[in-house]
Amino acid sequence: MNVLIADSSAGILARLSDIVTFKTINAIIYTAKNFETALRLFTESKPSTVLLGMNLPGNQSIELLRAIKKTGHNTSIIILSIYINNAMIEECRQLGATVFLDKFLEFEKIPEHINAIECNINKRA
Repeated sequence: MNVLIADSSAGILARLSDIVTFKTINAIIYTAKNFETALRLFTESKPSTVLLGMNLPGNQSIELLRAIKKTGHNTSIIILSIYINNAMIEECRQLGATVFLDKFLEFEKIPEHINAIECNINKRA
């Protein structure tokens, strides 16, 4: 399973990588601190899951979500934010995001969501 983590904070990237690696079986983790790197890594690795922080430089998180969904690749998007308002949730949901988590208060839920996504992918295969 490939997982892309895109967030502007090196600390968040490191913490998320540790959590996903520790609690997820056979995960290959890719990390990006900006739109360009995230899109390149997505294109190269075609991850099954993207953990997308809503604080990429230049407010490009939504643009990354759009670009990912335009590829047509069946990728599950988990949105991570400190604060998500209803308008942002609705926009992200329309663009294909399925899970919304508080990046500080709900860290422990991330592996269970990734594992559930992987189980659904394996059932379809």
